[in-house]
Amino acid sequence: MKTSFYLKTLSTILLSATLAVAQAAPVPIAAGLGKSGGATSHGDTLSSDTSPLRGPKNSSRAPQLISLSAACPNLMVLSDGKVMAMCVDYITRNPKLTLLDKDGKVLTNIMLTSASLLGSVYAYANERDEVIFVDGYHNLISIRAQNQNGKWVLHKNPFGQIHLARHVLGHCKKSGCDSVVAINPGSEADDVWFVTQGGVVGVVNRKTKKIISHKVGNGEMVANSFSTASNNRAAVVTTHALYLLQKENGKISTKWRQAYDRGIARKPGQLSWGSGATPTFFGTNATQDEFVTITDNAKRMNLLVYQNDNTGREICKVPLFGDNNSGTEDSSIAYGRAIVTSSTYGYPYPKYPDGAGKSIPEKAPFIGGITRVDVKPDNSGCVTKWTSDLRSAALPKLSVPDNLIYTIERTGPSDNATALDSYHFVTLDWETGAVRSKKFWSFGLLSNPLQTVGNVGLDNSYWQGTMNGIIRVLP
Repeated sequence: MKTSFYLKTLSTILLSATLAVAQAAPVPIAAGLGKSGGATSHGDTLSSDTSPLRGPKNSSRAPQLISLSAACPNLMVLSDGKVMAMCVDYITRNPKLTLLDKDGKVLTNIMLTSASLLGSVYAYANERDEVIFVDGYHNLISIRAQNQNGKWVLHKNPFGQIHLARHVLGHCKKSGCDSVVAINPGSEADDVWFVTQGGVVGVVNRKTKKIISHKVGNGEMVANSFSTASNNRAAVVTTHALYLLQKENGKISTKWRQAYDRGIARKPGQLSWGSGATPTFFGTNATQDEFVTITDNAKRMNLLVYQNDNTGREICKVPLFGDNNSGTEDSSIAYGRAIVTSSTYGYPYPKYPDGAGKSIPEKAPFIGGITRVDVKPDNSGCVTKWTSDLRSAALPKLSVPDNLIYTIERTGPSDNATALDSYHFVTLDWETGAVRSKKFWSFGLLSNPLQTVGNVGLDNSYWQGTMNGIIRVLP
């Protein structure tokens, strides 16, 4: 009797917390996405890189180091505070999904397969706390955590597989010629969008299992994630152009294509030749997807903002940073009319995707920098509001209620990033870019966040992936 009462009480508390999170979310949460505000690495399907939760801005406790012997670029927060970490295992180079409780204790893990390095990164948690992922055989699968007699187990495919191979490989017609880069829920409850390296954009209905697809850009590759917005729309950036696509009348159509300056080659600190940014929807309309933004790969990188309508009108083109640090592999934070972008120019990575090619120059110092650009009230252009010289080693994230940007600063004896560098947990003022707090985080090679994005937990802790697992900043 008591046990039943406690379970009901706990369920009520968890439900109330989940609803509170959903109501506090700064952007609409898609029906097929978890409501924690961190069910996907970029926070939501718009890729706003914001959180509706407060972070540990005044933490005085030592950070918690969680060693997983794997690089962990995607940390998904579940509705009960547990975290699913999608990591890349050191030995097998395959994705390893690890379940952790809200206090950072490892509960269980499962090894998966992936057809590409980027495919090991992008997954999301749906409204049932299942992780949705595309495996190495082009199957759309779901992974569910279950407590069996006090022991946690991860189960694959509780609702069956959906095979994407015909759509993924159909344009190149041989095994291994293409693979899924990223997936996202759509604006319709049962839609799952997927994008491949070769430029196939598809939608699968998880109930009917019907799949439609559309090929964009001959000879263009996709090397980043993508975003979905209201009215069945998606923004996809290739190595040559930004596309706005829409699912309508049973098919996917291109509403517009905007080519950008891709430069002469891949830059140091980037993983591909072209834009290093996931497109981000943002705005002040009801669905907060009035605009879409990316960065290009010009000699001096530009922030590009377009109208999210059938015209794709360019709102602005703003040069960012200096000639010696102008490039990024990071998606921008975008909230309201403001966009915050960080420079990754010169940042060293331990491994590059197949076909990345050599960078020009081959190496460069990591100087860093973060800047905010605002769209003018009349949509006639953009203005730069502030610029910071902070060397961010992670993709920054905005806590909306804190009005603070959370990130990891990399410091060392020189601008040449080395294995001896130190890392600090830093908060920046959203309005001014001023540093509001700085706390020693960790030291050395294995603490490198690799320009991946962290997530705020339901207990207001901050979870950040590293080369060796996770470092959690306690509230």
